[in-house]
Amino acid sequence: MALSTEESQKLAAIGFMTDGNIYYRKFENKYLLRFFSCDQAMHDYFQNLIRFAFNENPSAFTKHKSKKLWTTEYHRGVNNQMVRTLLSFSDDYCTSKWHFPSLQFLFDEKEELKIKALRFAMSCDGSVSIKKGRSGKSFSLRLACANPGLIADFQKMFQDIGICMKIDRDKSTWSGFHGLCSTANDSFIRFDKIRGFLPEDVKVTNGKFVGLRKNKVLKNIISQIKHKTKPAKELLKIEPGQ
Repeated sequence: MALSTEESQKLAAIGFMTDGNIYYRKFENKYLLRFFSCDQAMHDYFQNLIRFAFNENPSAFTKHKSKKLWTTEYHRGVNNQMVRTLLSFSDDYCTSKWHFPSLQFLFDEKEELKIKALRFAMSCDGSVSIKKGRSGKSFSLRLACANPGLIADFQKMFQDIGICMKIDRDKSTWSGFHGLCSTANDSFIRFDKIRGFLPEDVKVTNGKFVGLRKNKVLKNIISQIKHKTKPAKELLKIEPGQ
């Protein structure tokens, strides 16, 4: 599905709300819009998305000291059209305590846009994992988010496209929530059916599968669910980037 300009603007908002933020700097009366990722493919995708949606180029692309993390930045005035449009979707893009971002701007959109928004959100803050325990292997599909209101919005969105995600609690976070999680086979099958992570070449950035494409890990899980023939350890033999 080719997105319209207006739909692309809403997809871009997901990037700022998950792996980014929009911050008003009062001392200069300007907004700082940032997108963070360790994956170059994510920055390429996001920057191209912003160019198409808003005809805007980054103000800066910087690397954090002693880290693999990169930041795409846009410094814009209060009357900038990109700023005005994004704030019309949600007046808050910060997910920390005492902030109230919202996904309601997507609730009435068609399913195709909801699917792309969730695929992109999963690339930003989501994961698939394989664990081996005493009772055998287990798989999990997760979206990390500690903001209670945003968790509820994402849960509704997943439900709308046919994936049942349960709330995942975590006492170590400020809210007591880690995000959303599913271990149901149907969730993996449905996520694979909608083509998994977006962009499709996004890679795992930590853990034992670091360097592999997230969709490669997803496909391996699907293979095990459907055929139960390919052991998880075979992933470690795959060259990163395949």
